[in-house]
Amino acid sequence: MTLLLDITDLHDEPLNQGLELLHKAMAEGPDSAFNPHENPFLTELVERFHQRGIYQLDAMWSELKDILHGKHPFDPLAPHGRLTPAELSLLESLLRSGNPDSYAIDDWMLLVDYWLERYLPHDFAISQGYWLAARAVFMGRMQAVLSKPPEQKAMELAIEMAEKQPMTASAAKIIEIGKAHCTESIVSLSDSVKHRVKKSILQHIEEQSLSDKPFKSNLEGLETKLFDEFGAFNKDWRRIAVTETGEISNQAYVAGQPPGTKLKRIEMYKGACAFCSKINGLIVTVVSPSKRFKDPWKEVWAGKTNIGRSSSPMKKVGDKLVPRLSEEMWWPAAGLQHPNCRGSWLPAGVDAKPGDDQVFHDYLNTLWQTAEA
Repeated sequence: MTLLLDITDLHDEPLNQGLELLHKAMAEGPDSAFNPHENPFLTELVERFHQRGIYQLDAMWSELKDILHGKHPFDPLAPHGRLTPAELSLLESLLRSGNPDSYAIDDWMLLVDYWLERYLPHDFAISQGYWLAARAVFMGRMQAVLSKPPEQKAMELAIEMAEKQPMTASAAKIIEIGKAHCTESIVSLSDSVKHRVKKSILQHIEEQSLSDKPFKSNLEGLETKLFDEFGAFNKDWRRIAVTETGEISNQAYVAGQPPGTKLKRIEMYKGACAFCSKINGLIVTVVSPSKRFKDPWKEVWAGKTNIGRSSSPMKKVGDKLVPRLSEEMWWPAAGLQHPNCRGSWLPAGVDAKPGDDQVFHDYLNTLWQTAEA
């Protein structure tokens, strides 16, 4: 079905933001995020990180249902974040009463804050951000020095030992930056969980109270709505797993190549967008990030991203839609081209060889000996 919308009367900023969001949504393509990652160096890591999040979300869902039914016992030793002693005292009385029908709206909002702090506090986001960043960098560096991925047992050991990898300056920086990006993505998810759960509960309270019914009336309807929300949270966590793993590992891979190395972009997977399909097979030369003049379509460097660039070919200026300049548009980034992208790099040419980070290569050999012992 084709739908035509007249958006020309919108103000410049919201229209341009809308165009950008629309083109990014189209770039992400069909919902294939749960497919195993096509890059064999990343498949296991994506699944591991995804399971870490699903474990947390499953526990949250189970506890939230108990809270809705007044069956959740108060745990004075549980993490409670920034809640004050007075708020904790109120929480204890609410949970010990076991009577959700008596809770005021503010009580429910406090209960959601308490529940969220137990499972998605800021410290959790930081720890998960570092966990993934260290391992994604390890995978990118490993792909740079190996012609093929190791056996399953060795891959599992590499994931476990990633935090002890011999560090280079660029690897340390990519871990730091990757950790920050991943942390912010998890914090954004946490905020989304809080607001969407609160909104669902508020809507339920409004529907019941205006009909002079107690809170526990039609809890099945509320649970169904919240169950659907948790399905969306699951997808959001998977999106973080695929996006952050790919971005960080690709940046580490490029950073591990000496200037002058030829690389080929690989974008062969189900759901690749038009831009990614366009750059599939593109051969570029690795250059130093400090190089003064760079050719964005012939060269790649660590730190090259599409942040601040646009996927929409048009923008509104004044009262007209005009084409964007080439320097405003996406270019072949070192990491991912957009969220949920699954692109990667390979050495280009029939005589291409893996990188020459001998210290890291020796470290891998020691790991493989341990795996075989």
